[in-house]
Amino acid sequence: MEKKDGTLSMNVVIETKDVNQETDLRPKESAKINCAKEFFKSLMQDHPECSVEFERQINRQRMNDIIFRLIEQKNMK
Repeated sequence: MEKKDGTLSMNVVIETKDVNQETDLRPKESAKINCAKEFFKSLMQDHPECSVEFERQINRQRMNDIIFRLIEQKNMK
């Protein structure tokens, strides 16, 4: 996101689920993830200037991979 002063910022929201695969999630946790996905989809519709990348993050190790990939994508623009 570009700030008024022209600098760029990236805001990352991550709720971790300490399971190895999605099938290990309880139905309630899966529903929470789906609600978050719909929330961010709505946010982008209401505020098209916001760019939101929503990804399911289950295993903690993948968290770093997601952040570094997003930074690389932003740097390529």
